Amino acid sequence: MGNSLEGFSETNESSIGGPITEKETERGYMMKTRDDRYSSTGSETSEVKFAVSSMQGWRATMEDTHILAPSLQIPTPGGYETLHDHALFCVFDGHGGNFTSDFAGDNFLRIFTQRPEWEAYLSMSASERREVPGVKLVKSALFGAFFDIDSELRTLYKKKIEMYGGSMNPKSMSRGRSRRKKVHAVEDERDSQSSSRQPSPQSMPKVVVDRSGSTAVMVLLTPDHIICCNAGDSRAILCRDGGAMPLSFDHKPNSPSELSRVKDAGGFVRYRRVDGDLAVSRGLGDFRFKMNDAMDPTLQKVSIEPELIVCPRDDDNDEFLVLACDGIWDVMDNQECAEEIQNVMDSGESDMGNICENMLDTCLKRNSRDNMTICVVTLPSGADGIKPIRD
Repeated sequence: MGNSLEGFSETNESSIGGPITEKETERGYMMKTRDDRYSSTGSETSEVKFAVSSMQGWRATMEDTHILAPSLQIPTPGGYETLHDHALFCVFDGHGGNFTSDFAGDNFLRIFTQRPEWEAYLSMSASERREVPGVKLVKSALFGAFFDIDSELRTLYKKKIEMYGGSMNPKSMSRGRSRRKKVHAVEDERDSQSSSRQPSPQSMPKVVVDRSGSTAVMVLLTPDHIICCNAGDSRAILCRDGGAMPLSFDHKPNSPSELSRVKDAGGFVRYRRVDGDLAVSRGLGDFRFKMNDAMDPTLQKVSIEPELIVCPRDDDNDEFLVLACDGIWDVMDNQECAEEIQNVMDSGESDMGNICENMLDTCLKRNSRDNMTICVVTLPSGADGIKPIRD
């Protein structure tokens, strides 16, 4: 929440009487398989451990969600098999309502794993997957899934609007309801057979119409590559050999390439916001900025087109991944975030959930006013402690 000005006022913060500091935290680890040299069977000894924690903070509603999939299910004629040496981690930062972010959290895995490129990738041998053709297939599957999920969202919007005799225009789309105050913190142990967001292919969410949207940042971890896919201003970094490497770059309306597209689509940027309202220029939903049916989805005022970065894995130097919404990055840059996590680990903390919760508390103290979600994933070089961060 926080990227859209529509419906927001200072009373939204003051009305809750203070920040909502209860946290929802999940932990997990990857299993060991014969061909997976990156992880092991025990939760205490696994080299790939992860956790995510979320806090509502000063906002009157909570609109973040996420995916933790330490293994991926493969459809087969007889049901499903599990791919243990691949993992997907995602953070979705909703705004203007929680429907879009919830839909993404509930459905992205289904959409991604049904892409023909993913099926082609699975048909390859392990050695073929690590080569350029295999990487291209995975990139194409992730890229296409963004367009597919936005198309499904748009169809749901249209059906609901038509049900009431409306049309697909901004005035026809009412503002959706958001999740209210979180009452209980939840801590779940996760193994490779479970995920906070890994529904059956048959599950579909209820149809709700609102003006919501969501940023999306995700990392697909394969035995040989780290593949990041991003749309919006949520962000991912890799700590390698003590240095914080960006895996994504923010899509802000005032950046030259984004500004040019917004103007070409008939929009404007004021106060660093699309049409004076939206603070991101790419993402899911936000259909009032995607109204030109004759225009390619990549050229709309708000584009669905994600950017992808592929990074070969380096077992000797890769330490941890961080995925987080802008509630974290508003008060920390990439280097500060890596250093803060290192400091907590250096103090002797090994519980990944506690590390994530500490980061939320730190950002709240730094006066982050947004919803906050952070996911941290340890990699082999970071399993026994983090190397000093480079200056």
